[in-house]
Amino acid sequence: SALSALALTGEFGDRIRKDVLSLLEGFRDVTPPIRTDFYRPRVSFQAVAVDSFQKKTEAYHTLLSREIPQLLGEEGIFNQMPEELPAYQDPYARFLEGFQGSADGEITEPKTPAITTYSTLTGPEKPHLLFQTTLDGDKETWLCRAARTGMEENRVHCLHLVDSPTPACEADMLNRRSRIPACADRICAFEREDLCDYGKQHHLILKRHPDGASAAVQALQVLDRLLGSHAAGDSPLKITCDDLNRGAAARALFRLSVLGMVELFYIDFREADSVFKVYGFTETMNPEAAAVGLYGYLQKNDLSPGKKYLSHIPDGMPDVAAELDRSRRLFGEPLRAWLRTASAEGGLHHLEDYPDYFQGVADYVPLLADQVDGSMRETAYRRLWNLKRFLQGAECRYAGLLMAVRATDEDWGCGFCDRCVPDLAFGRAEQTPPPESLFLEELEKRFQSWMENEAVGFESDAADRFIQDFGDAYANLRTRSARTLEYDPYNLKALYVARELAQPAEGEMDALDLMAVVLRDLPRLQAVRFYETFRGDAGVKRAQFDLMDDVHSPFNSPEGEQWLFREAREAGLTEERIDFLGAREVLNTLQRTDLTPHCARLSQLVEEF
Repeated sequence: SALSALALTGEFGDRIRKDVLSLLEGFRDVTPPIRTDFYRPRVSFQAVAVDSFQKKTEAYHTLLSREIPQLLGEEGIFNQMPEELPAYQDPYARFLEGFQGSADGEITEPKTPAITTYSTLTGPEKPHLLFQTTLDGDKETWLCRAARTGMEENRVHCLHLVDSPTPACEADMLNRRSRIPACADRICAFEREDLCDYGKQHHLILKRHPDGASAAVQALQVLDRLLGSHAAGDSPLKITCDDLNRGAAARALFRLSVLGMVELFYIDFREADSVFKVYGFTETMNPEAAAVGLYGYLQKNDLSPGKKYLSHIPDGMPDVAAELDRSRRLFGEPLRAWLRTASAEGGLHHLEDYPDYFQGVADYVPLLADQVDGSMRETAYRRLWNLKRFLQGAECRYAGLLMAVRATDEDWGCGFCDRCVPDLAFGRAEQTPPPESLFLEELEKRFQSWMENEAVGFESDAADRFIQDFGDAYANLRTRSARTLEYDPYNLKALYVARELAQPAEGEMDALDLMAVVLRDLPRLQAVRFYETFRGDAGVKRAQFDLMDDVHSPFNSPEGEQWLFREAREAGLTEERIDFLGAREVLNTLQRTDLTPHCARLSQLVEEF
């Protein structure tokens, strides 16, 4: 008989549907029409920003005990004070303390807090309060929850209370052209007693998606345990997870298996709940097998815009060699320092007997781990930044939320948010839904299809036409591009549109985001074209030039350095910088000349430069 499959997802869109279909392997797509009407007539929005945890606690109680009841009371649907307010607890506290143990002893990864629906509100029409006190999630989640709660014309008030970064922290991130705050080890870099919600969310992101060095440390610790089990004569080898999260141990074992060091691992729950059994462990690392495994993983998880790993068959795997060299430069020194410290303090027991094995893992695992986790970190920081920017924005809340999923008339205001009516005096006024525009609707469909279609390559002319066609409604393009980059951070089309429509305060960040992806994944001539199409100020162009003049960029060649020297003179850089680039060009010219007696010295000079 025919087999049917039903797939449900909390997300929507062509990209998600294609991912679901690929998992179902061959099932015909009979997706029903997706309802995209997220507007509800009796939903209001409010965001409250404070600058300390104490003020957040005070605002929490004030909002619940006085301001929200007064707001709804003025509409005649709420005239009863809550008898007992729930005590405010920092939703981040227990998640930042580490991994949580359940009643049965299972160790699980922390889950970020969700939006809270308060049932303490009572009244003749049973109004709903959606109250969020974290910077977790995104605008789309908030919009969908409001639309779902507001069905049947329920009265809904959506409130977002956030402890914001300090102005100094905001300025610092913009100056560094980064969405990542400077706080570390749960200590604010700007003398706050406790972290703001942005900093707390930052620490949660690092917990969930550790960088390449942290992932390598986990793999090195597991390798040390495997060698210890092997030395003890265990068959199969065993890894006890009492002091390590299962997920972290499983990820480390998986990465070792990709590199050909482990064949099979699993937990036999009939014997123990926290012990991995490991088969096929090798006592030495085979660099060739590790390179083949690494390249296969990079191909399978190729997230680059040009699909640089999928586009050709490796011959000696020069791309992997270059990527490994880049990874060593990024993570090598901190990992070497960690190995020295761990060995001296007794954290590793087998490093002296297997130094090459440990160093091989330290070389390969960061690149392997960062291929996917690096992208996930980037998407998490983009969601965090976009949500913060939305809460700080001056536009109508409902219009800004709707733009995450559809093109909206930018002159429309809902009349039911703290931006449209700062004193929240809504009363019983009739809300006017956003006007329908067939032109914007059709343009939005074409833009979304172009943006998400990987089969259609990037062309600046196509992007420029969309920018021109949207005209004064360009904020829709900027919002949709920002939303696309929350799940596809290396999308050239979205990066280009974001750069072209960048707001002044974030212009450098958007321009450098695009250039960083281009230099990492595309050939030199394409990088030149992106550089030359930038129409921003000289300071931002100078910063892009600095990215291009890097040992990891495609300009690290005689032809690339010749272009850099020529561009430096045209851009009017400092004489010292031009002289340096010129000297490098002279050395490249000499190296191509038949100066056999001097080649060794010339090669040394080139390397030093």
